[in-house]
Parts: sequence; structure tokens; C-alpha cells
Amino acid sequence: MSVTERFPIHMVTSVRNEEQYLPHLAQSMVDQTSRPYKWTIVDDGSTDKTPAIIDELEHDYDWVDSLRLQDRGYDDRGRANSSALRMGFDQALQAHNVEAVGVFDADITFDELTIDQIERAFLKNTNLGIYGGEIVELRGGEWVPPVNLPEDFVRGACKVYRKACYQDIGGIITRRGWDSIDNLTAAMRGWDVQRDASLLIKHHRPVGSRDGFAKDQYKAGRD
Repeated sequence: MSVTERFPIHMVTSVRNEEQYLPHLAQSMVDQTSRPYKWTIVDDGSTDKTPAIIDELEHDYDWVDSLRLQDRGYDDRGRANSSALRMGFDQALQAHNVEAVGVFDADITFDELTIDQIERAFLKNTNLGIYGGEIVELRGGEWVPPVNLPEDFVRGACKVYRKACYQDIGGIITRRGWDSIDNLTAAMRGWDVQRDASLLIKHHRPVGSRDGFAKDQYKAGRD
């Protein structure tokens, strides 16, 4: 497995008690034909076996590292998740050669060409600021998008920012609905924002569970 060299991408995953899902995401990452430059897992105070899974990944792969946060004693999906991601991005951007930072949620999987496809998209369009895949869920035996969204709306489960765009928009905000606001901010600043329907990202936790996507969009002002 080769590393992305033309356009180094540093991916970040925020986790809290994800022992059920994280191993499957890790397998998707390991199977990539072109792996990311780095993958940082931010453990937001897990109390299950998630830390042990992270320990094993760090031991086995030198391109995996982690940040460990203390358990606050309760789940705060919106603010805590975005805050943890921002910490991961701040660490990623300390590397001078990183060209992009991105999010992979712990509860997704994807095929082995995903990182390669992300890299090629940014190389093809120098004005591409935010890029992501089509999030699909298993319904009635088929993997389908759970909601209809405009082409320039990239969901936070799979979202990659060109470094210059991320810095231009001031990074992600640490509140619920962050992945709506950054799309709009980037577009207003003249960056292209693209959700690629050909890049299928399988989401294994149903929308709406754990106070999820539907409520996020309501609070962000979408119908």
C-alpha cells in the first residue's frame, strides 16, 4: 500500500465508545491502495474497548496516531465531536507538507480506492475546497442515500478540506451543525464544494440514532 505523495492527506476520526464500528473503519483504511499521509484518532473519553483498539492500530501502523481526552462523564455528540475533530486538525496542520485534512466517522466503511479518488479530485480541481462522498445506508437490501441533499452539501461523515480552504474559513466551529456551516462559508469565499455521488461511503449507524443527522440539520436551519 503506497502513501499519497502528490497531495498528502491527513485524516481525523473522533471516537467515543466505538468498539462496535472502529475495527471496520480501520480495515477500510488498511485496505487502501493509497493510504493517507496520517490518520489521527481522537478518543473523546471512551470507557469501552475503543482505547485498546487504538493502541493496537498505533502499534501495527506507523501512520496511525492518537489524541486521548478524559471522560467527561456524558455524551455530547454535537459540540464534543466537533471540538475533538478540531483538535485533530490542529495537530495535523503542524506538518508542513500536509495539503488536506479530513474527517472519517467511526461508523463508516468504503472501498480500497477511496483515498486515491479523494486525492485525484483535489489534483484535478485546484479550486476544490471541500470534497466528500455520498453517504449511503442499507435499506430494503440496498445501499441508498437516506436523505436528498444538494450537490454542494458535503456531510461530516466523510469530508475533506484543502488546507488553504480550511484556513480561509477559520476551521470548523465547535457546535452542532458545523458541517452545514462550513459548506456555506467555503462557498461564500469562492471555493468549490462537491459531494461526489460516485464515491460511496457506507454508513452503518442509522440516521437519527445517537441524536444524529436529522436533528443536526433541524438545528442548523434546514428542513
